[in-house]
Amino acid sequence: MKKNLLVMMLLAGSLLAGCGNQVTYEEVFGAEEHEEAKVCDDSYLNLETPEEWFEARNSGSASIECLDGLTFNAQFKEKFGISVHEYSEQKRQEEEEAEWEQLVAEINAKMEQAQAKREEEQRRKEQEAARKQELIDGYNELYGEGMTKEKFEAIHTGETSFETVELMLGKGELISESSGVNITITMYQWTSGSKTITIIFHDGVASTKSQFGL
Repeated sequence: MKKNLLVMMLLAGSLLAGCGNQVTYEEVFGAEEHEEAKVCDDSYLNLETPEEWFEARNSGSASIECLDGLTFNAQFKEKFGISVHEYSEQKRQEEEEAEWEQLVAEINAKMEQAQAKREEEQRRKEQEAARKQELIDGYNELYGEGMTKEKFEAIHTGETSFETVELMLGKGELISESSGVNITITMYQWTSGSKTITIIFHDGVASTKSQFGL
């Protein structure tokens, strides 16, 4: 900056003084330095890809930073057959497509995970249902099918849970339910024709039972 200012001052002074021989850049700093100042290193032309050109320019490479916008654009198009604007637009579209593909891939992955979770839950339910059916079949084999006296006698107060009773007798009808301090009392009834079994549960465990018609 100081050097350029000095040159301008010398040249201006020469003109104002009316000198026949004007002071030149070469006379002040030498022809060799002047030549270096005028010549731009063109080694960037050896770069093979648009990405390398932009990287060199954005990084302030000495081989390309001296180009003005028009020169850069013209040489870029001559080298790659596409304008800087067209290349930038193409890259933007490629980036958008890549982002979209990534989003779709993430959505698909989440959908696959959800599907796998549903399938796992379905398998769990099927296994639970199969286990439950095995227990039902076992109780029927031991105590007979339906509401039998043997099943009624196999229900032990203070021990047999509501879940076990339902496996033995099937789904019962809730007659009443009440809750107190630290306890829940329910009464269920099972009916088949003239047969009836009534059981009261304390916190899900049989506490009293009665039957009619077995």
